[in-house]
Amino acid sequence: MKKILIIIFLIMAIFQLVVLADSPLTVYSSTSDGYIGAGGEFGGEFWDSVREQTTGDVQQNEYDYIVCGAELYEMLFFIYRGALYFDTSSIPSNAIIDSATLSLYGESDYSTLDFDLVIQDGQPTYPHDPLEMGDYNMANYSGDGGSINTSTWVTDDYNTITITELDWIQKGDGAVTKLALRSSKDIDDIEPDDESAVTFWSADEVEVGERRPKLIVNYTEAEEDLFGTYDQRIKLTVDKDKIDTADLTWFPVTVFFTSTQGEEIFDEFDADGDYMKCAFTKADGSTQLYAEMELFDHSESKAIYHVSRDGWAISSSATTDFYYYYDNDASDNTTYIGAVNTTAGGNVWDGNYELVSHQVDATTSTVLDSTSNSNDGTKKGANEPVEAAGKVGQAQDFESSTTDYFTIPDSVNVETTGNYTWEFIIKPESFAAVLNALICKRKDPDSDNTSPYLIFIEDRSGEIANPPRLRWLMGDNDTGLGLDIFGDTTLETGTYYYITLTINGTTAVIYLNGAVDGGDTYSGTRVTNAADVHVGIYYTDSALFPYDGIMDEARYSHVARNAAWAKATYNSLWDTLLTYGAEETGIINAIFFGMNF
Repeated sequence: MKKILIIIFLIMAIFQLVVLADSPLTVYSSTSDGYIGAGGEFGGEFWDSVREQTTGDVQQNEYDYIVCGAELYEMLFFIYRGALYFDTSSIPSNAIIDSATLSLYGESDYSTLDFDLVIQDGQPTYPHDPLEMGDYNMANYSGDGGSINTSTWVTDDYNTITITELDWIQKGDGAVTKLALRSSKDIDDIEPDDESAVTFWSADEVEVGERRPKLIVNYTEAEEDLFGTYDQRIKLTVDKDKIDTADLTWFPVTVFFTSTQGEEIFDEFDADGDYMKCAFTKADGSTQLYAEMELFDHSESKAIYHVSRDGWAISSSATTDFYYYYDNDASDNTTYIGAVNTTAGGNVWDGNYELVSHQVDATTSTVLDSTSNSNDGTKKGANEPVEAAGKVGQAQDFESSTTDYFTIPDSVNVETTGNYTWEFIIKPESFAAVLNALICKRKDPDSDNTSPYLIFIEDRSGEIANPPRLRWLMGDNDTGLGLDIFGDTTLETGTYYYITLTINGTTAVIYLNGAVDGGDTYSGTRVTNAADVHVGIYYTDSALFPYDGIMDEARYSHVARNAAWAKATYNSLWDTLLTYGAEETGIINAIFFGMNF
């Protein structure tokens, strides 16, 4: 019997066991909950002024219900924004949140116009406890953490919202989870023309049964680390000073292992195929992140992974640590680590990415898309363009002399309506006069007056003394041209540039190397058609306008990425975002006394 106990003790010392929470945690909102309103007789004549106010009227502890919505009532606009507070300090700091729901007990439904009641995040600062007038400011909140449409709203029972942003649930000593509630009409700037609000009971309502807002969290208390599976790890730290203004959620961080940073992994591994014998985790050392391997060259001591997952946030106010665990004796981690165009690798990219092209060949005639949308590129011909070394792993080298290009099939994922972002790396090798095409969606000659968009380098240095600069055109089916922006920076051959172009409503911005380089306002009606996206060329009936140079890391999103995203991506792709720590090893100490074998 003694020998059996000793063996059990050794196993527990070597393998750190997972401890599961006994049951879901249910937490009720504190009496600090409430709402902030604006409009009505105090400036409610105009929708924009009510929505864009930076302060509001605090309603906290005065009523036993909370109002949320955005409505027109008796010819005046009203907006109500809710705030809930939950003590989640009993959730261990190393817990993995498996699921969570928010339940609101309906009091009334005034939604003649139905809307989505949306959970948003402003933590750690917003909303304040107690509420302040400035907590009304919509700039303090972002994201969509789950919603319910008021067409299903019930009174005298709970309305349940599944929380989709699980990282918003705070953990550990002193943790308070703050949730903001807003109408989708308020968020999306949709002016209502009737009543559109709901009410639910607050934490002050305790007279008839239990009707307070409640948060139910299912979690697993995680392992302390993964040293039971892997023998070594390296800590990676994000520089908070490279993250502007607000945290970035589900942001793809690019990790570069070389002969001078993280070089120990190449001593541990034997071959290129060992790239999955590893795991990336959050700072807790156990919650795994997804990673897409773009390059793993053991003989050259070079490896590139893109790392992220849903809910993972990169902080703008504190350093963000994460870990790379590795062990040549470990099994392939196929759930979380994958090559380009795999399920695991695709999970790195948030749902707003419709195309992520590392400019890696699938064959000599095709270029891979990392997302599940299969927006792969088809080259003009084999090796036209040819895969070559780029800024981040491999790239495509376009030769203007052979008019190299590739096309991306027309897709609902890569459209020209709504907000969107194009981003890519270029290194021009030469400039032709006037037009050096980068990316375009051409007009349909049978139906369009103009092309949806054209992104190119314009060089008129030999004509009107204008040096090579970026130029972005967007068509308008009525007038022909709805947007015409020039970048401010003179571009040079032989230099890498990271370019980002965003349009948010009518506001268009060009970023160069993570900084604003130009902007203007779109005017007109967007052009949409079934034309393919052309990369590396623009053509008319009588002329070809090719690009000559390298292109790398082309990405398209159906949202307008903000300035902080552009800056952080530039630093990530240029490998100036991370600090690489020294190798750490797991040490098992067992103390034996009075044991006879």
